[in-house]
Amino acid sequence: MDYYHILYTADKNYFPHMVTSLYSLLENNKFSNFMIHIMESGYTKAEDKILEDIINLYSNCNIQVYDISKISFLMRKFDLPKWRGTDMAYARLFFQKVIPNVSKLLYLDCDTTIVDSLDALFEKETSTPVAAVKEIVIPSHIKGKLDTYYNAGVLLFNYELWAKEACFDTIYKTLQNLDVELLFADQDLLNLSLNQKITSLNTKYNIMPIIATTVQHPFIARKFYQDRPYFYSQKEVVEALQDPHILHNLSYLQARVWQQNKIHPFNSYYDCYRKMWDQDYQKEKNKNLLPNLFFAPFFNLALKTYAREDYYQKIKKLIKKGEKKT
Repeated sequence: MDYYHILYTADKNYFPHMVTSLYSLLENNKFSNFMIHIMESGYTKAEDKILEDIINLYSNCNIQVYDISKISFLMRKFDLPKWRGTDMAYARLFFQKVIPNVSKLLYLDCDTTIVDSLDALFEKETSTPVAAVKEIVIPSHIKGKLDTYYNAGVLLFNYELWAKEACFDTIYKTLQNLDVELLFADQDLLNLSLNQKITSLNTKYNIMPIIATTVQHPFIARKFYQDRPYFYSQKEVVEALQDPHILHNLSYLQARVWQQNKIHPFNSYYDCYRKMWDQDYQKEKNKNLLPNLFFAPFFNLALKTYAREDYYQKIKKLIKKGEKKT
């Protein structure tokens, strides 16, 4: 049987979001066969039972689980700093150490929602070891070093080219000569090491919250995209939003889709797939102010479009400071 190979990395805290992503994947790809590879940490019999239920429910799915300890020693060898207290952020870069030779491997962040078929993505011819969607922002500590910066939430690996072009060795050499702090863990490392070996995917395969909201304000969006020539054009984004395939549930104005809020554009998608398997699901409380202001997305887009970046960052800090006092 031919499989599409998918990789998730998730500790126990992100397990519910990974399962929700899995349900969205399998519900919208019922005519494709999947081998799901999961690098995990801290799973108990309860988590194992949920994964078994998925296998029993979807005949087109098989799941292989790998304990993170199998590659943790390599992370210590390379002196990789932990990200938010775990090794999970870097785990995807070590996929060849645990997953046997496959044609293509699609890495998905746990906070993704798949809303359409992935057949075309897996059938896409790639001439580089990695394919990814460009990031809307080039971080300040990376500016001047790279002309394009990719988001690591959805990564299509060409297994053969990754090995042939010794990408793992390139990453190691980059670590040895690193002259910046890795603020965004593996995403920074991937971009600094392999930027010229990454093919740009259509943004419909990794739609971020702010991108989804720009379509509601086309006049502001025109300038927003004109000022970001390293990203996609407004026309490309509009076309992607008319044919979305993968939504990326990133934090948006201090709101996550599993938290109480009135502004995240992907709330309903996440809730739909979460309720398929979690009958006790209730959104977490969110004490922040912005998620409850329906006009916050408009002001955020306007500020990001017309305000200088240093002013925008100052305003963000003032808002966070004010929320801590309330």
